[in-house]
Amino acid sequence: MMRVNLLQPRIPSREALVRKRLRVSTTAVVGLAIASALALVWILFSRWALSDQLEAVQAQIAAEQSRVAEARSLLSAIREAEARTKLLQQLPKREDRFAQLITKINGVRPAGVQLNGITIQSDGSVFIAGTANSHQLVADYLDRLRLLSGLSGMTFDSSTRTGENQQITFVFRGTLASPAAAAAEAEGGDVQ
Repeated sequence: MMRVNLLQPRIPSREALVRKRLRVSTTAVVGLAIASALALVWILFSRWALSDQLEAVQAQIAAEQSRVAEARSLLSAIREAEARTKLLQQLPKREDRFAQLITKINGVRPAGVQLNGITIQSDGSVFIAGTANSHQLVADYLDRLRLLSGLSGMTFDSSTRTGENQQITFVFRGTLASPAAAAAEAEGGDVQ
C-alpha cells in the first residue's frame, strides 16, 4: 500500500525566513571578517619575515663585498707579479736578441761602409748611423738591411758628404720586427 500525503507542507512564517537570512548573512560577514583579519595578519607576518631576510641578505652582501674587494686586490697583485716575472724572463732573451741583431747588422755591411752607431729606442725605433765611400754603397747596405728579419720598415733618413775624402755620412731609420719574427729566424723558420 501506498501512502500519499495530501497535506500542504508547512510554510515558515515571514519572520522566521527573515531571521534565517539574517543569521546566514551575519555568519557570512563574520566569516569574511575573520578570513580578512587572518589574511592581514599573514601579510604583516610575511612582510616582517621578509624584511628580516632582506636585512640578513644585505648584511651578507656587505660582508661579501669586502671579500670581493680583497679578492680583486689579490688578483691584481698576482697579475702584476706574473707580468713582472714574464718581463724578467724575457730580459736575457731580449739582450740576446739585440746582440744577434747587431751582429747581423754588422754582418751584412758591405766593404767600404763603417758603422758609427746603432740606437734602439724603447718604442722599438732603430737608427743606424755610419759612413760610406759612395752613395752606391749606402744604397746596397740599405737593401741588405731590408732583408734582415729582425728589422722592418728600414728607410733612408739622411746623408751628407763630409771631410777631405768626401765620405758620405748616413742615417737609416726602421723598427724592430715582432718578437715572433725574431724567434722564427732564430729557429730557422719563416713567420707567416
